[in-house]
Amino acid sequence: MLKVRNASPYKFSSDIYNNINKDSNYLRGAAASDLSFIGLYKEALIQYDKPRNEIKKISAEDSVNFLINYHPVNARKFIIQKAKENQILIFNEAHHNPRNRVFVTSLLKDLKNAGYKYFAAETFMNDSFFVKEKHPVFFTGFYTMEPQFGNLVREALKLNFTLYPYEAIPITGGKQREIGEAKNLQTLLKKRPKR
Repeated sequence: MLKVRNASPYKFSSDIYNNINKDSNYLRGAAASDLSFIGLYKEALIQYDKPRNEIKKISAEDSVNFLINYHPVNARKFIIQKAKENQILIFNEAHHNPRNRVFVTSLLKDLKNAGYKYFAAETFMNDSFFVKEKHPVFFTGFYTMEPQFGNLVREALKLNFTLYPYEAIPITGGKQREIGEAKNLQTLLKKRPKR
């Protein structure tokens, strides 16, 4: 019997679920991200939320205060207005949830029209591939393997955004990583003070 080795970084769903069942160190975030990478978005959300059985109780007073002090606004309009008023716009994301990336993709044209030229992401590991490839490839970055992140990169390149890697190398984690990433972004801002 011929055994084929999977050279792809993508995992089969059966392997992901086997890892979940046998390895308590297979963090829910890692499992959820692996599921999202292969397009199993609902399963990723379920897996990520599984360990969270506790429900935080909110007091009646907090609920009333929330309703009095906050009101819904159109997220797209609000973000684009804030983008016009600021030099930097930062989106946080849940690595396992591609809806964040779909939303950011939908904002790119408006951000370009607002004067933004750079798209920075910590997942980008090297800027040389952008010039050569013009589309995401395996070595673009870890999270760009997720299909919606790949679409986000394609759209940004199509709109002529300059993609900027700001991951701290070597990747250490914790506070040192955050400081390194902030310094890398500061370097971009000093070289290119405009959006």
